[in-house]
Amino acid sequence: MPSVPYFKLATNGHHYYRRPVPAGLWDALGKREIKKALGKNYAGAVFPHAQVDKQAEKAIRSKKAAPPPTSALRCCVAWCSLASNLLTSP
Repeated sequence: MPSVPYFKLATNGHHYYRRPVPAGLWDALGKREIKKALGKNYAGAVFPHAQVDKQAEKAIRSKKAAPPPTSALRCCVAWCSLASNLLTSP
């Protein structure tokens, strides 16, 4: 069998797609690993593997491109703090 990234064969004979999620994206994706059962037949599991890999890559890229939600919150808190200081100062 040729080496296929994230393609795993379990001891029960089933093939799986298993890809770790980068640590910085665990909260954004809600998981630490992307897993999908592909079946027992190697030849039949390779085609779905390519589709699952594209979907996983798309999900990871979209979350990497999105700014972290905490940056907007920090901006809002800083702005509110500044506005509060301006309103309360004589």
